Amino acid sequence: MEDYCKYQQRLMEAIPVQSIEGKNAFLESLYHFFSLFGLKTFYGLKMQVAQLCRQDQPIEALNLLLDRLNENHFWGNHAKKWWELMRIAVAIAQDLHLDTSDRLYQPLQKLLKLCMDGPQPWQGYNVAYSFVSLSLWSFQRGKTQKALEQVNIAIHADPFWGYPEYLLGWYGLILEGIDPVPHFVRAIQINWNFFQKLKQDPLCQHFPETLQAVKQKILVEKNNSLSIL
Repeated sequence: MEDYCKYQQRLMEAIPVQSIEGKNAFLESLYHFFSLFGLKTFYGLKMQVAQLCRQDQPIEALNLLLDRLNENHFWGNHAKKWWELMRIAVAIAQDLHLDTSDRLYQPLQKLLKLCMDGPQPWQGYNVAYSFVSLSLWSFQRGKTQKALEQVNIAIHADPFWGYPEYLLGWYGLILEGIDPVPHFVRAIQINWNFFQKLKQDPLCQHFPETLQAVKQKILVEKNNSLSIL
C-alpha cells in the first residue's frame, strides 16, 4: 500500500519549491523591498523562504513558515495569503518526505493542526492542494476516516481541480462503501488527462471491471452530449 500512496503523491499536480522564488530581477527586488519590513509581511516572508530554499535549507524554510503561519495576520485578504503560504509549506513537506521520516514527524503534526485551524473561507486551489496532501498522509498512516474527510474538503474547496475526485475514486478501490466509478468520471469530466492517468495507475490496473465501467460511463455521456448538438 505504501508504494501506491507514493505513486499518488507523484501523480498530484505538485508545485515545485522553486516556484516560490522570484521569476525575474524585478520580482526579486520587490520581494527584497518587502523583506526589509521583516517577516510579518506576506512578501517579506516569501522572500525569506525562497532564500532558505535556494541555500538548500528546506527544513529551516518549513519551520519558518509554520511559525509565522501560527502567529501572523497578513494585511489585505489574510485568508488567501495564508493558504498560499500553507501550500508552499505543504510542497516543501512533500519534497522532504515528512510522511516517511520519524525525525520530521513533529513538523508534519504541526502542519496538520495548522491546516485544520486555517482561516475561512476554505476555498480555492491552495486550500484544495493542502487538504489533498493531508488526506494522503492520513491515509498512509491508516487514518482512513480522516483521509476521507480531508479529501472531501478539497473537493468542495476547488470543484475545478479534478485530482481530489480522482483520489476519492482511488480510495474507493480499497475502502468499502465508496463507489469509485462516479468519482473517476467526475475527475475525467473536469480534466480529460485523468482518463489517461487512470489507465496508467498501477492500482487501478488491478480493477479492470472498474476501468471498463468508467469507460462505458464516459462513452454514454459523450454520446448523449453529441445527440443534444
